[in-house]
Parts: sequence; C-alpha cells; structure tokens
Amino acid sequence: MLLLAITGQATYAFPTLLLNAFLPQRSFDDLPAHSGTEYQSMLTPLQCLALYSVFLASHILLFIPSMIILFRVQASVYPASEESIIPYERNGPLSVVQAWKTYTWEGKMRLVRLYAKILPMVWVISLATGTLIFFEMRWVLGSKSPIMESILKVWLQNQTGRAQ
Repeated sequence: MLLLAITGQATYAFPTLLLNAFLPQRSFDDLPAHSGTEYQSMLTPLQCLALYSVFLASHILLFIPSMIILFRVQASVYPASEESIIPYERNGPLSVVQAWKTYTWEGKMRLVRLYAKILPMVWVISLATGTLIFFEMRWVLGSKSPIMESILKVWLQNQTGRAQ
C-alpha cells in the first residue's frame, strides 16, 4: 500500500513540478503580464503536451505497475478454494519483488498497447472539449467582452512572444 501511495503521489507531483517550471508563481494581486516580462499566464500547446506526457509516462511506468503488484500480492493471500478472474501462480503469499517478477512481459505489452489505442481518442476528446468550451464562452460573453479579449491577448502573446 505504501508503494501505491508513493507512486500515486509522484504521478501528480512530477507534472506539478513541471508546471511550476513553466509558470512562475505570482500572486493574484500582481498586474497581468506584459510583453517582455518573464511571466506567462497561459500554457502553450507544446507545454500542455509536455505536461500530459509526463503525467502519462509516470502513470504508466510508476502507478500502474505498483497497482498490479498490490493486486498480485493481495490475490496471493486468497485461499486455494477461491477462483480468480485472472490466472496467477498459487505459490503462497508473494512479496513485492516476487509479484513484479510474475508480471510477464506480455502483460506489460498488452497494457502499453491499450494505452496506445486510447491515447489518440483522449487527445481528440480533450481538443474538442476545449474548443467547445472556448466557443461557448465566446457565445455567452460575446466576442468583444473584456474577458475574451484578455484570454485571446494572452494566448496570442504566448504564441508569438508579444501582445497583438
């Protein structure tokens, strides 16, 4: 359980550290960023992709293996009379290292293939949702509202390096 808790927290800590590197901390009382300052208030698409990639990599490489280890250790404690959905070797209670060794390479590759199939769908849905929210905000607030103008100004500033 400790391994699962640590890797679960690390899965969210790594992207947070990267986000803090991308966006210097400012207080809410600070004036908005102007052209030529070191502050940036929105992420570029490449930075968003980097954050998502770090989260996904730490999730696949840290959290899921620790979850599988926990499930295998817990399943090894079941009595022999219990049937399991997933077959495993019943050699008695497993340690964390034994549980990792019994997780075969084929099982790991199946998991990676599953994520490779799901990832494009998640990206498309995220892009569609973000676009929908943007256009809904524009529809509700109007194209000339101060909020929309500031969002577009900061976005353009981040894309080109200067305010438009």
